[in-house]
Amino acid sequence: FRTASGKMVLAGLVDTSGYAADVQQKYQGFFITEIKLSVGGSDLGPGAYGFGFTKDGKFVVMDVAAMDLLSVASSTDDKLAHPVPLKMMEDSGGGGYRLYHGKSFVILKAQ
Repeated sequence: FRTASGKMVLAGLVDTSGYAADVQQKYQGFFITEIKLSVGGSDLGPGAYGFGFTKDGKFVVMDVAAMDLLSVASSTDDKLAHPVPLKMMEDSGGGGYRLYHGKSFVILKAQ
């Protein structure tokens, strides 16, 4: 997504097929943000990060050294008709954006 000032937040998936099982479970993608974000209520500064949605309902953000920076609860959207591997869309209820992985999502808000 792009803010009114032109700053961007980008997300993508990574191929972790050659990674160890424990890494595959928590590292599914990356995102780059040019702005400070609120991620599920926790603050995250501008930078490049790895992320993953865990089986126990968490959204984990890691730095480039794979050190966990934050872990917040993710939500599930059971009404989502056609889940896709990665999707970012405006959140109708709060002025942020939903970052989806399948039916799991976390809300990102520009600060």
